Amino acid sequence: MEPLHKLNETHLIPEIKTPVAGLYLATTAQIYPALTNGESVTRHARQVAELLTNAQPATGRREALPTAVA
Repeated sequence: MEPLHKLNETHLIPEIKTPVAGLYLATTAQIYPALTNGESVTRHARQVAELLTNAQPATGRREALPTAVA
């Protein structure tokens, strides 16, 4: 199912990084204006994974990723 976006309301599409520390949002509504097919969903998932990876502190030890909501 394609998310429905009204005209002039794209500013309402949520960002991946939320105002809540460590909370991220990944939804097909963020893929607009691309179609939500397998290719665009995979591309979006990779972008979210990269954002989460880059959000990690640059320390020598492994730490848990921030909370992700899909």
